[in-house]
Amino acid sequence: MATQIDQAPSDTQDIDTTDLLASNEFIAFANSLKGKELRYFLLEHADGTKLKEIPADLLFFACDKAREISDTATAQVYLDLFDPNASQNPTYYEKLGFLKLDLGEHDAASAAFEQGIQIDEGSKPNWYGLCVAKMRDGAAKDALDAARHILDWPGIYGPEEFRTNLRGIVDGLHEHGMRSGLEEFYIHLFQTDTDPLVAIRAMECLQGSSNHDGALEFFEYTLPAHLQSIPQIREIAALASVEVGANAQALRLLEGISLTSLNDVRLLKVFLKSQTPDDLRSNGKGVLFDHPDMSPDLEAVALFLIDVFNDDLAEAHRKILKMKPRVLRAVQHETIELVYKLLGAGLLAEAETLIDSLQSTEVPAFYLQMALIDINFRRQHWDAVDDILANCSPNAPDQDRLLLLKTFEQACFKGRIEDAEQLLPQLVEGETIEAGALPSILRFAAEKRDWAQIRELTERTNLVGFDFDQTGDIVFRAFSHSDDLDTLLAMVKGRADWRTNTHLKRLRVALLDHLAMDRSSLEAALQDPDVQADKVTSTRLQNKLSIAPMVVGDTGDEVIFLCTSNNYRAGTAVTVMSLIEKCPDLLTNCRLMIVTEDDDTLTPEVMNRITSATGVQIQTHVASDLIEPETDLDSSYGVFTSGHELASSAYYRIFAARHLVRNRLCKRALYVDSDVLINSDLESLFEIGLRGAPIGARREVIRPEVQRAEGLHGITPGHYFNSGVLVIEATHADCGDHIDASIDAISNNTLLFHDQCALNIGFKNAVFHLPERYNRFVPPSVGTNIEEILNGSVSQPGEAVILHYLDRPKPWDAFYNHPIGLQWLSTYGRLSSMIGPSLSRTLLGMNPKEKS
Repeated sequence: MATQIDQAPSDTQDIDTTDLLASNEFIAFANSLKGKELRYFLLEHADGTKLKEIPADLLFFACDKAREISDTATAQVYLDLFDPNASQNPTYYEKLGFLKLDLGEHDAASAAFEQGIQIDEGSKPNWYGLCVAKMRDGAAKDALDAARHILDWPGIYGPEEFRTNLRGIVDGLHEHGMRSGLEEFYIHLFQTDTDPLVAIRAMECLQGSSNHDGALEFFEYTLPAHLQSIPQIREIAALASVEVGANAQALRLLEGISLTSLNDVRLLKVFLKSQTPDDLRSNGKGVLFDHPDMSPDLEAVALFLIDVFNDDLAEAHRKILKMKPRVLRAVQHETIELVYKLLGAGLLAEAETLIDSLQSTEVPAFYLQMALIDINFRRQHWDAVDDILANCSPNAPDQDRLLLLKTFEQACFKGRIEDAEQLLPQLVEGETIEAGALPSILRFAAEKRDWAQIRELTERTNLVGFDFDQTGDIVFRAFSHSDDLDTLLAMVKGRADWRTNTHLKRLRVALLDHLAMDRSSLEAALQDPDVQADKVTSTRLQNKLSIAPMVVGDTGDEVIFLCTSNNYRAGTAVTVMSLIEKCPDLLTNCRLMIVTEDDDTLTPEVMNRITSATGVQIQTHVASDLIEPETDLDSSYGVFTSGHELASSAYYRIFAARHLVRNRLCKRALYVDSDVLINSDLESLFEIGLRGAPIGARREVIRPEVQRAEGLHGITPGHYFNSGVLVIEATHADCGDHIDASIDAISNNTLLFHDQCALNIGFKNAVFHLPERYNRFVPPSVGTNIEEILNGSVSQPGEAVILHYLDRPKPWDAFYNHPIGLQWLSTYGRLSSMIGPSLSRTLLGMNPKEKS
């Protein structure tokens, strides 16, 4: 219902709007008015009776004009004239959301913006509105979630106000230690705000999220020279360099920075991390010779840190007990780290002694209490843990979260499952999870056998803070349950630090070990440097390799195969050439196989020449290897063309498919005719889903003879497929049976299209119809618009992936003169240069003595 509005007073300025206004006239009038005049004008037209038309854009414009003069009631009237149920328009919800913000109704505003986003996820104004609503509501994290969608939006409303509010939110979160994910916002802010603190915090957040390469890229390519010289920024860049193994670069960044007093402890830590472990072990104090002005206090810190980095726990323990309070204050973090290293080494008494000695220092009591809890966890003194938890007094958000974690762990250890279940949502809320909390959360999920949650949490955290010893087996089992360890391996390799992060490297090695099943993958795994460095894994893989079956040509899960005869050898060679040119990456892991006639010596020779030139391995088989001698392959045409006969090799595809499926030589196979040309990469064809079908093929063009074949063989009208391009799901449970049914059908003397009819019979009602761009027909009669053939049209949408020169003549025949043949001839020219003139002449039948 429209909002009621009081009539305008009678003493207002008259505006001549006797005639009905068009939209453009209304907008022009409104833009020329201000204040009261604008209000009365809007009121006069609010019922729509004085307007020629009431399009949505006009209503939204009027709403904005009313909001400009703070007339929310009139704005609401214009919005009410729009029916959101009649048209799902995200702009309506944008206007409604901002109107609700004007009224202070933040929840209603958020709901409106979310509705607009549901209609159109790319609606930047609605994302902006949602961000503003969440900012005003104090929901910082929700505001940032929305802000991520508009950082690249050039048309952002009120950019200065937005950046000011955004800066306030991220600074607040940063100061409370909640820094995960803030880097993209600080980088965005730095584009217009060159405050050194913004640059420092961007670097800190990048480094804190283990994006060391990103931190270095921001330092080297974004920051101007005067900011690069700031010691704190150089320190972060140096630490990032250490993390990626660029120790020499780290030392260069630290050049000229003096290490003298306790104020330089942070730089000292980076300096020591830039040294190799061997230098620290063998040289000891010698690494400090370049800093002769170092104070005794800083030197004491340095020697203690060297012991910590060298894992000389006894010596580090001895030094810390003798340290002065002011020096101890400078290494609080490393002191707590030492406590946990002692715990890890099973030295519980030493760890407890160290904690006792730190009670009177400035090391925060809260963290000492947390360490005592872990000691009592090890001793299974659950009552002592309860006492400590009851006396903990956190005073910062990160301490609140740590206390929550310990309370959760205590509930798990004492078997209070309901308590743990109630605490768990607080630990996993939001997009990020504290790395330290993840092992306990995953172990709890594993106890419940909730493998789906383990996988979801692993993907959400992207393995940040992953600990192989604590959760490696749990994560492995979770992904094993969904038979998706390849995805886990891809996650590892997707991390920028996988080459330097010990835990990720160990997980990757374990996955390579488990996934290596055939000779090819075993041999590849054994060539991996990380596998070679792990003697146990490499020995296990060697044992597996020694018993792996030998399979000729077994180079992967995918096979591309062609079948040829003496009359199609030129076509076969050009198809192979186009495959190599368009699919180089695919062929590194995909086996290429040719089946030819028994007396064909030319095809193997040509393929060997191509292999020598390109390195692509091509395996050739003769028909008698695959087909029983007694098989009768009828090759007489009676339908298509005047006097042409079907080559017997057309049947070879069925027997080659049987060979691949029976012997389990691949997971998916792609067959292509010898009269096709690959026009673009086939990766998408190998990835396309077949919706549970064992085979994929394009529908044949409807014509009388195709309809006759459908009727003869009981095939659903419109479902008859062309067999020039076949995607075969070789591991499908029914694939072998369908192939056998196709072979049985060969003896049927009513086959109009022979091998193609046999396949249609064998795979009746079991085919997925491929988009036609994967088998674009280019018969000699095709239209001459090459652009449409290659890039698509209304009748043939999408770029052509495979061109199929079906029917006669072929591009290598004298009577062929269609311009689309130039694509084929151009490829043949490059092939000819590769294999030499003699073989090229023979392929085209130019050597009389070698003609078939």
